[in-house]
Amino acid sequence: MNVTAGTGCAWTAVSNAAWITITAGATGSGNGTVNYSVASNTVASPRTGTMTIAGQTFTVNQDAASGGCTYSISPTSNSVGAGSGSATVSVTTQTGCTWTAVSNAGWISITSGSSGTGNGTVSYSFTANTGPARSGTMTIAGQTFTLNQSSGCSFAINPSSQSFAASGGAGSVTVTAGTGCTWTATSNAAWITITAGATGSGNGTVGFTVASNSGASRTGTLTIAGQTFTVTQSAGGGGCTYSITPTSKVFTSIGGVAAVNITAGAGCAWTSVSNASWITITSGASGSGNGQTKYQVSANSTGSQRVGTLTIAGQTHTVTQNP
Repeated sequence: MNVTAGTGCAWTAVSNAAWITITAGATGSGNGTVNYSVASNTVASPRTGTMTIAGQTFTVNQDAASGGCTYSISPTSNSVGAGSGSATVSVTTQTGCTWTAVSNAGWISITSGSSGTGNGTVSYSFTANTGPARSGTMTIAGQTFTLNQSSGCSFAINPSSQSFAASGGAGSVTVTAGTGCTWTATSNAAWITITAGATGSGNGTVGFTVASNSGASRTGTLTIAGQTFTVTQSAGGGGCTYSITPTSKVFTSIGGVAAVNITAGAGCAWTSVSNASWITITSGASGSGNGQTKYQVSANSTGSQRVGTLTIAGQTHTVTQNP
């Protein structure tokens, strides 16, 4: 560095940066020369320093250390529940290395640390999730941070039950759900058929039909969006009807066993009872729909004919035993 000054004019040269050293010409008079040296830069960013020479400012610019800045973040991802919350990410880099942080998802907001130099911390918040599971990212110091949030879907149905006459009919159920929340509808009874809305997303409607009923009153269910919808139906016209075969039987004096077949509508309940002490029901004391009752007749030691009855599904079965 050359200095131009009038004869006899004194001057000095000083460094204002520790990494710049004046090696010759720290003082002088008139014209002169100042020599200086610059230390190597170990920081991964450029730097600027000055010297004050003869009252003038001399600026020294030095490039960043070889290799440039490197960055890492920790953690690189996070998994959270459906509720709102906040968390932080650490940034590691060399002294003097600058960086920025931006969110790439509308539901993720950076609350502090949107920019920094050297090591630092980024704080962020996230909103509650009312829909299906989702993922979003932030770009922090050139690195990708991924945030995974659990599903916040909730479901409701209206109504939750419906009653039908024996003739059957059609009905519908309204489903309320968050946008993007998927659901299914299934029937748990053969006589209830889903006709529309077996699957859906968000708000929707499920249509179904109920078959006519020729038997006893009955109850069945649908499972809609994880909720239970109950269907009740009245008994068939006139209620349940029953018949038995045979309606009578004759036994010898030694007695024996026999069976009576019962015919009834599906779901129609019945019972069987003996009205004589010498007739014992051995199986089928109760049932539903078609069935069978078995009974045993004890030996007759009275010396005369006897007659007894059973009441089976409301019908009379007559037993005659010879002496």
